[in-house]
Amino acid sequence: MAANSTPGIPPAERLAELEEQLKNEQQVIDEGITPYQAHHIAQRDKLRLEIKTYKQCLADLKGLRNAAEQAREAFRLTREYVGEDLLPAIEGWSWYDADQALAARLAEWPEQK
Repeated sequence: MAANSTPGIPPAERLAELEEQLKNEQQVIDEGITPYQAHHIAQRDKLRLEIKTYKQCLADLKGLRNAAEQAREAFRLTREYVGEDLLPAIEGWSWYDADQALAARLAEWPEQK
């Protein structure tokens, strides 16, 4: 499951939405006022699994973001150490292209809390 499986909804908001749905299902189950109790229990269990998976995806995305930021910092420090003459910022050089790709992706990737 992608961490942002609902287009247009930021992952943290989607997680809050799922948790609200779970709370509502649990309330219906606790009140016991429906003849469709088995359906609500199944829906609750499905939501619990989806929330667990969603939280893992968010944690994975946060880890990937941190790794990308560390890679960019490593590029910067290496270039600073060896100097502009050995590692010029030239399109087509693998380190530079990778750094630019990471910068572009990080700019469009919302920070996760």
